Amino acid sequence: MKSAQQRVSGWLLLLGLALLAAIVLRLDVREIVSLVVRAGPWLLLAILVRAVRLLCGSLGWRALIAEAADPPSRTKCFSMYWVGHALSAVTPGDALGEVGKGALASRSIDGAVVTASLVTHRILLAASGVLAGIMGSVLCLPRPEIPRAPVFALLVGNVVVGLGLIVIWRAIKRGATPRIARLFSRIPLLSKGLREWLVSGSHRVDRELAARGAGRISSELKAFSWLSAMRLLQAIELVVLLVPLLPALESWNLILLAFLSMSAGQLASFVGSWIPAKLGVLEVTQAALFASLGLDPATGVALQLLLRARTLFFVAIGLAIGWRESRDSEVTAKEASW
Repeated sequence: MKSAQQRVSGWLLLLGLALLAAIVLRLDVREIVSLVVRAGPWLLLAILVRAVRLLCGSLGWRALIAEAADPPSRTKCFSMYWVGHALSAVTPGDALGEVGKGALASRSIDGAVVTASLVTHRILLAASGVLAGIMGSVLCLPRPEIPRAPVFALLVGNVVVGLGLIVIWRAIKRGATPRIARLFSRIPLLSKGLREWLVSGSHRVDRELAARGAGRISSELKAFSWLSAMRLLQAIELVVLLVPLLPALESWNLILLAFLSMSAGQLASFVGSWIPAKLGVLEVTQAALFASLGLDPATGVALQLLLRARTLFFVAIGLAIGWRESRDSEVTAKEASW
């Protein structure tokens, strides 16, 4: 008999597929396909930019664990980060990706230190996205040709999320990690083992996070710098794909549209995080954004489908790396038992 977790995940997946089918069928399918084909050759450049983005993200995470007794090399950290990215892309809530990274890193670093670094990394990553979203909205305000309503909506959404992040961060610093862990442990989509792990390890993680005082602010600033660079590269990646999709749009407006698209995608990811791969949620969001800006919503859907295509490329490689790491770990364990 299926568990409640599997049933809920299945229903959410069906919801995502229904959203995707609804938006594609409502628009001109042939136009969407034509746009995707037109931008296809630019996908390789977007993939290269994405690879550099992952590298920046891994360096941001490594900055938070560099002071550990035996920190992983930059290459090792990059591979672990890639595995986590792949797992997050195909599972609801992104939780499995964090668990995957944590499991790999815990082979050489204390588990509490690893988990504290992952919590800090997630908050700094979200904060960098909020900052980029606010910046993009503010830059759009003086442009009379850009409709105000969607810009203000994104600005308000990012401010609200930013305030929420501040509240969560201050609560964590004041020892609220165990209470937050117990709250998350009630989510039915999380496996029983993961819920137990959250509760049992939360007190050690709480002590580690509390220890990140003034002496570790420099590492957090360094991590935030790498993650901010990651957001800038995300905007560049979107510009690369928008150039063939909207060849008549002037360069500055393409850049602003990239920031608005990135901001809308991040806010939609928060709302639809429990739908596997945010299927349908991101397509509907991009279509709505483009329509509100006076652009063809089919272009927004085509953009998101191109982003999914490059994600599949990285997921395939990331899962292959994870499989190799798992196999190597099993071989090492067998050799040790001999």
